[in-house]
Amino acid sequence: MKRYIGVVILLIVSSVIWVGWDRVGAQGERDSKHFPLTASDRVSPVVAGHPLEPAPRLVPDATFEKGRAHGLNAQPMTGHAGELIEVATSDDEDAQNPAVALCAGDQYLVVYEQDGEIYGQRLTNKGDLLGDAFRISDDSYSEASPTVACEWAYNLFVVAWEHDFNGTGTDFDIRYRGVYGSHQSSGLQFFTLRHDAANSENDNERDPDIVCNSFDHTCLVVYENDVNGNGDIYGQRLAVGSSDINREGGALSISGYTANEYNPRVAWGGLSDDFLVVWQYWYNDSYYRIVDRYLYDTFQNGDEFEQSAYFLLGKDEYKHDQQSPVVAYNYRAQQYLVIFQYDYQGDDSDHDVMGLRLTPPWVLREA
Repeated sequence: MKRYIGVVILLIVSSVIWVGWDRVGAQGERDSKHFPLTASDRVSPVVAGHPLEPAPRLVPDATFEKGRAHGLNAQPMTGHAGELIEVATSDDEDAQNPAVALCAGDQYLVVYEQDGEIYGQRLTNKGDLLGDAFRISDDSYSEASPTVACEWAYNLFVVAWEHDFNGTGTDFDIRYRGVYGSHQSSGLQFFTLRHDAANSENDNERDPDIVCNSFDHTCLVVYENDVNGNGDIYGQRLAVGSSDINREGGALSISGYTANEYNPRVAWGGLSDDFLVVWQYWYNDSYYRIVDRYLYDTFQNGDEFEQSAYFLLGKDEYKHDQQSPVVAYNYRAQQYLVIFQYDYQGDDSDHDVMGLRLTPPWVLREA
């Protein structure tokens, strides 16, 4: 009798576990649909050092404020791989707007604005400062919004930024420069001189982002351009050679809707032979929508685009502001992940973070 009762209990427990696992599996099948990354009550998540790690455990009497631990001996016990790194902390200089990339030499390059110029600071793979900070830009007028990518095959960083051409804030260009992927113990840190990626007269070309295709030694810079009187999204291919990095082809008009478009971001699909560009578009004079478009990841003599621009979630879903998109590529899954901010209530009182995975090229969507 006891043995019979034990078997019954085991079967009941197994059924509960199976049902729970089946529900988890069902939730996991929503890859091709939108999904919120915040909790159901839309409380901002606390991010640990790695997505698979638990949130940091804190000693008693510690509290969190904007993701930081406060209180007596309030130090995270998991998720941190070392101490806080002071990259640019001079009391006399104002460093801001950083970006970072890792290159084939197993070294990081952090780029940032400081006193109207673009600077770089190398870090080892353990986060130690490597050499002194060095100035990447070389102009007398204001430089801002740096971004950096690695061309892995040649072990080169490519840094891009926006340049105030005449110092009056009326004509902004996009500039770039190649930096060696590994620290140079002597001589300059630069692979190339400074070049212009976009320098149309009297147009404002701003807010660049850059990514590199290391299979074919080419990079793509995307940026805003007000050539048509409003913000449009443009791109410029760069060919990475053995001694220089040059523009390849002309400027690409990625999107030219009649309303304003902002915040372009780009990722390289290394196994799908394309770039994915995402940005926000002021739709119907009502709210921002996230738009995306695929480009071939090498220069084409004909059409440079795999498909037209598409609304990420369609025109009539989630009818509040979708803004600040970012994108990354997963080599194992061969999918892109697009993340963006969503105004849940429509009145700026409750913003969420949402995401969507895309398998390129995804063509069955609303243009």
